[in-house]
Amino acid sequence: MSWKRFFCCVFVIINVVSGKLVAQDDSDSTKKELLKSVQEWFLHQQDTNYILNYNNEISLRVLGVSKYNYFKMVDRNTDSKITYYPDAKVSFGAGITYRWFSLDVTFNSGLNERKAESSTAFDFQAKIFSPKQYFELTYKYYYGYIIGDSKNLTSEIPDSVNIRGDIRTSFFGLDFMYAFNYGRFSVKAPFVYNEIQKKSAGSFVIGAGLASYILDGDSDILPESAKPDFNPNLYFSSLNTINLSINGGYMYTLVFLRKFYLTLSAVPGIVLVAGDYKIEDREFLDLRASIKFSTMNSLGYNSRRFYTGVHFGNSFYLTKISEKDGIQVGYMKLKLFAGFRLRKKE
Repeated sequence: MSWKRFFCCVFVIINVVSGKLVAQDDSDSTKKELLKSVQEWFLHQQDTNYILNYNNEISLRVLGVSKYNYFKMVDRNTDSKITYYPDAKVSFGAGITYRWFSLDVTFNSGLNERKAESSTAFDFQAKIFSPKQYFELTYKYYYGYIIGDSKNLTSEIPDSVNIRGDIRTSFFGLDFMYAFNYGRFSVKAPFVYNEIQKKSAGSFVIGAGLASYILDGDSDILPESAKPDFNPNLYFSSLNTINLSINGGYMYTLVFLRKFYLTLSAVPGIVLVAGDYKIEDREFLDLRASIKFSTMNSLGYNSRRFYTGVHFGNSFYLTKISEKDGIQVGYMKLKLFAGFRLRKKE
């Protein structure tokens, strides 16, 4: 091999290696930028004049919870409505919060407001809060319903059919919400209790959700005596839906008497629903847009060591079978709590 060829080979090798190093540097730079973006998404700079953060301290609490859900058959042509409820059970338990982790565990106390034959319920909710956003995972299964409120029916529903021990519902949902004014407004203070809102502040919020809902009975959901008041589209015994929602609204915390607070929110949205239902044969639901509304509210006392209060949440949306009739599905939760923070040793 001549010297000329040798130096040419060396030149080519150096260029290949340097090219790979540059590519590696670019790759590392891209990874660093991506990591920085992820950190900025979850991390934040809070104004300490508005928010005190105690994420590094263990927070313990006791609580009582009452969860409600319902579905309502609606016909706007006749303005007729029938609402179905399961047993309203009261549960008691305890909770713990530390850094990003928060868990409440409750057990049924045996205190029920209604009695539904074959009544069974499993209601699981998990939430992950960061200063900017929260994620919620929900699964609910209820077996056994009671006919409650009704409106504009031409005949009364017999007592013998008021209790529907054969009706089952299943709900699975994922929800996300982002708060814009996270520097001065704390989403965690009224709902996770490891931060304190020192001064009144609010924030616009946006979010999205994905959910599935199954309603099923051994016979038609509507009682025979009420069918003349409703569109035949609602004479089904089974309904399966999946929905996608986009939400936007406002949350505000009013701080008064230094350590007391009131948090109110209104988050309306648009939901797209598709699925199928069964009357005699299964029929597909056309994709339709409808309304959704959610609210998370809290009233309480939040000091350096001790906190207590009440939390109320509500959410409902409408599934249209046709333009003038459909089903409204709703969920409510009432929680009373009292807890304290274990001060971290310096």
